[in-house]
Amino acid sequence: MIKAIIIDDETRSRQIIKEMLNKYCPEIDVISDVSSGEEAYPVITEQQPDLVFLDIEMPYEDGFDFLNRFDQIPFEVVFITAYNQYAIRAIRICALDYLLKPLSITDLKNAVERAKERILNKHSHGQHELLLQNLKRNRNTEHHKLAIPARDGLDFIDIKDIIVLEADGAYTNIRMTDKRKLLSSRNLKEYEEFLPEDFFFRAHHSFIINLHHVRNYHKGEGGYVVMTDNSNVDISKRKKKEFLERFNL
Repeated sequence: MIKAIIIDDETRSRQIIKEMLNKYCPEIDVISDVSSGEEAYPVITEQQPDLVFLDIEMPYEDGFDFLNRFDQIPFEVVFITAYNQYAIRAIRICALDYLLKPLSITDLKNAVERAKERILNKHSHGQHELLLQNLKRNRNTEHHKLAIPARDGLDFIDIKDIIVLEADGAYTNIRMTDKRKLLSSRNLKEYEEFLPEDFFFRAHHSFIINLHHVRNYHKGEGGYVVMTDNSNVDISKRKKKEFLERFNL
């Protein structure tokens, strides 16, 4: 059994999560459900749960503030939110799990399965600490680190060092300023959804480019750009106008 606690300031929400876990995830033993981090801290210290379902939006001390109580986070976390776009982006950048209220049975079961795998393999690799480091920085996520799910674990990279992301079926190839080429098990659409759109641009159905690494643009039906690694990336015809507007052209 996996010992778990639920931290959520809404009584009804805690009840729903507990009932869903009991019904659909019988391997999860909910040893406590509490309304605040203040209540949760002694429970965690004493009972050492494997997994915490943590509401992000709580009064006085939100979920991220609660995690900052720990020098090293000794449990897996599934975040819960009614919808906080900035928080969700930060969580996804670190390849962690979150659930949206109202909870979906499928999403809950999938999040629990991934948490079980991380618990079994001790597979977090500092993702929670990375999340908190990113949140301490300003919201210019260009300077954040990104956790890339790979076949054998995770790679941590600086977002600003990404030059191009290229679709490779259900995977994504990522070219870096240090000439590394990384293969991510996420698809290109996922990266488009959470990479900061201020400087990442879906230039083509197969490519996302970092606008800070565009060296020059060549005209054509859609045209193409030369990146700082000397690679050429086509701009689709329907994206040409939007691309030029990014550079006030």
